[in-house]
Amino acid sequence: MTTTALRVVPDRSWRQFAVAVLSGAVLAYLVCSVRWWLFLHRMGTPPEWGYAWKRLLLWGTFSVVLEEFVFRALILRYLARVHWLLGLVGSSAAFAAAHLLGGRASYLDSTQWFLGGLWLGGLYLRWRSVLVTIAAHETLNIAVKLWQVWMLGS
Repeated sequence: MTTTALRVVPDRSWRQFAVAVLSGAVLAYLVCSVRWWLFLHRMGTPPEWGYAWKRLLLWGTFSVVLEEFVFRALILRYLARVHWLLGLVGSSAAFAAAHLLGGRASYLDSTQWFLGGLWLGGLYLRWRSVLVTIAAHETLNIAVKLWQVWMLGS
């Protein structure tokens, strides 16, 4: 893969965004279902409805954009100059490690973040657009929040 092939040149195709949004929703469903049915992670009651959505849409959107530029547009592109697989695994490991810095994370959490990083990195390598990964990441976060509100009744 050449450096030219890894440029951030968004193709304004709706197909890209449909793939990103649909895959984000499917991944959120799978992650939440597995966590719920295996009972491997104890979930508390989410915060009050209005606060949770403000936090998700304001801070969550900012962090998604920042994470996608750092982990996909910078780290993945840089490491993929050596080999695309190194870029994919390296950026995914960095993504998981950065989420672990917040503390209170389990092995299941770090595995989810690593696999999520692989998924987002794969989208980036396929579509060559950080906008696609931003859409997928934000969809995933919103779908997980909807699932928490629905399952926990808050």
